[in-house]
Amino acid sequence: MGRHDAARRPPKFKRSARDGGSKSNRDRWSTRRDRDDDDFRCCFHGVSDRGAELIRRIRDNDPNLTAFRLRSADARHLSASAWEAFGRFVRDNDQLRKLSLQSCGLNDSKASAFFGRLGPGGASALRKLDLGAPNDSGLNDFGAAGVRSMVPFLRNSNVEVLKFSGVERFCSESLRLLVTALEGSQSIRGLYLVGCSVEDLGVIDGCSLPYLRHIDFAGCFIQDIEVLKRCKFPRLEGLLLNNNDGLSSIAALGNYTQLKLLDLSGNDNIGKAGFNVIAELLQRENCAMNVLNVPCTGIGDAEVEILTRGLEHNRTLTTIKLEGNEEIGERGVVAFSRLLNDISTIERTANSNHILVEIGLDESPASSGDYMDISANGCISQALRTNARHRLDPGAAGRTKLVETQLDSACRMRHSILQGAWQKSCWGSDIIYLLANAVDSCYLPNVLALLGSTNDVNMFYRLLVETSSALPSLIIYEGLKKAELKNVTRTAKVLGMESLQLSTFGADVESDNSCLERLSPKVRPYQPKRFLWQEKENAYRAKRFCPMKRGMGAN
Repeated sequence: MGRHDAARRPPKFKRSARDGGSKSNRDRWSTRRDRDDDDFRCCFHGVSDRGAELIRRIRDNDPNLTAFRLRSADARHLSASAWEAFGRFVRDNDQLRKLSLQSCGLNDSKASAFFGRLGPGGASALRKLDLGAPNDSGLNDFGAAGVRSMVPFLRNSNVEVLKFSGVERFCSESLRLLVTALEGSQSIRGLYLVGCSVEDLGVIDGCSLPYLRHIDFAGCFIQDIEVLKRCKFPRLEGLLLNNNDGLSSIAALGNYTQLKLLDLSGNDNIGKAGFNVIAELLQRENCAMNVLNVPCTGIGDAEVEILTRGLEHNRTLTTIKLEGNEEIGERGVVAFSRLLNDISTIERTANSNHILVEIGLDESPASSGDYMDISANGCISQALRTNARHRLDPGAAGRTKLVETQLDSACRMRHSILQGAWQKSCWGSDIIYLLANAVDSCYLPNVLALLGSTNDVNMFYRLLVETSSALPSLIIYEGLKKAELKNVTRTAKVLGMESLQLSTFGADVESDNSCLERLSPKVRPYQPKRFLWQEKENAYRAKRFCPMKRGMGAN
């Protein structure tokens, strides 16, 4: 073999210590592993065995570990170098999807150490990051400096949910840095800032988060949300602004028709102007709101009436919470009762709101009428139960309300007293007469069928007796034939056909048939063919078994 052949010979493969290489390679690998273990134990000294084992699995990129929550008791023992090592482990892990650092004593220096090692492009699988402090133990206390260290990571991350709830040092500057890092992000879906010290929302003026769906600004001391008019949140579905005492104007929410959840509880300075904005939002055809929370907002009967007017034609809102509003009195309760089941006319009952299934209303005292005491919440609860039972078919809810209230005299009187539509003359048989006159005679059979399906048999017969004279002659075939014969007779007399003699009813079969020919096929009574067959059979038997005819045949 020549010198050139030796040059072309492939180099020998050197097996590593993992592949069972030489003893020296195995020794070097064992020494490196031992050194890493020593460094790990030194960094995470004082951490519980369970916590250390989970952190070690994050370091080893364990595919079975997708969620991790660092306990505050373990975080108390982490130094700045430990936070750097932990950030490096999370950066190199591509299996972890949820990371919770709640109440881990994360200050500016520790946050800088952790996110400095995490760096841009790290933790590609991470979707949910919780840095909040919901309790006082191990309070996270980072401010704008800590948030600034997160910016490189957030600009290139795939995080969908960010939580900073309870971090009191998270101020307006922190929010500005956060929104700047997330500008135009296609991954962020939820932003939770409960209890932060944001105060001024002007720092997010003009920001664009096209895929943001949920924002929680509860208890952030916000006084003005006018800037939301200029922000671009086209997919925002949930907005929580509760417990912001200084908030007085919500006019900026008029264009957020895509909202499904709006929470304004605890803001007692909204007033009538704010509820006018909400009512206009609910009246829009493209309104998507499902839940409206306005407890402890200081509203009274006037604001409730504004809300109910906005809900008359709304077909999306299912839940409204009003607890803690002591100013709501009889007028407000009557407004809700009329919204859910307007007893004044049958048409209004059918067109009432059949979508609402829950109204969080404090127990109110009973209203007094001339004849009985009415539980207002009972009437409202009955309508809400009907709506819930027919949630998928609002039309069925309307029919059920007609049967349960309009066609039940006792229930109708309860609702009428509550809504102020009851009079003394409307009780007893008079109510049946009024009901009969309110319904078109062509629909009375359907009304009777609806009432007949209930257990109120006495009411059924009373209504039947009162309305029998108003039933259309369309279902009385004898009356139709009589009327048609009279018309033919009158026409014949006009034409001078005095010789035409017609029976008043049923005497002349041909005349009856000629009259029936002029009727609609739907009205003409059905004549079974079996009658003609029986006539032929009778004639055949009479001819066969007659003795006289049989004797004549023999001759």
